[in-house]
Amino acid sequence: MRISRKLLIGLSGLGFAVALLITGCVDNVKNDVAGKISGKPLSYADVSFDHSPHEDMDCKGCHAYGATEGEEISANNLPAMDICVTCHKEGGDAPSECSTCHSEVDIAKAPADHTNGWERIHGTQALFSNSCNWCHDETTCSDCHATERPMSHTPTWARSGHGREADFDRKQCDTCHQADECSRCHQVKPFSHYGAGFRFAGGHADLIAKRGGTRSCRVCHEPDLCSTCHSN
Repeated sequence: MRISRKLLIGLSGLGFAVALLITGCVDNVKNDVAGKISGKPLSYADVSFDHSPHEDMDCKGCHAYGATEGEEISANNLPAMDICVTCHKEGGDAPSECSTCHSEVDIAKAPADHTNGWERIHGTQALFSNSCNWCHDETTCSDCHATERPMSHTPTWARSGHGREADFDRKQCDTCHQADECSRCHQVKPFSHYGAGFRFAGGHADLIAKRGGTRSCRVCHEPDLCSTCHSN
């Protein structure tokens, strides 16, 4: 039986295409079944992500929607920041430097403020894990708040991130305030509420409201504090 040259070329091309298709399917099935990532480097915005160090991880470990090889990158299948920092943190199993993944991060230059975009990603993680020191050390508060402190925390401050966080846990006030800092406002000893114009007003009124509206000495004072002035 005589087969034309064109037919041979056509059959050869078809066979090659089928082989590629089968190979591709096998590779995809292998990756899908094993739940492994492909190892291909990817980029999204300023993030340059190399899958190679993560080849032994399950896709679902990072991607909530089980992203597979060849799937288009979108906001729906990108891992959340809190997933990354489970390993990428100080003392963790992976590097903690931001520049490991972020190409446009300038560590030496802090942003003018934390934008809405920052707050949705890094801010949420910082709030729940108390991890501001990834970017800030204890001496950088003055970079945002200058050196002159306000006379009191206004209602606007109380509703801001710092105020709300302090409201959940009063012990966190010492992040900015030293233990003896009350004396910077209350210099007179023994202290007189009347002489100082204390009327449960201003910042004190906000404090009373947050403590249930009860005008009690214990709102500001510990039970054993009376004895520091009233020894008898």
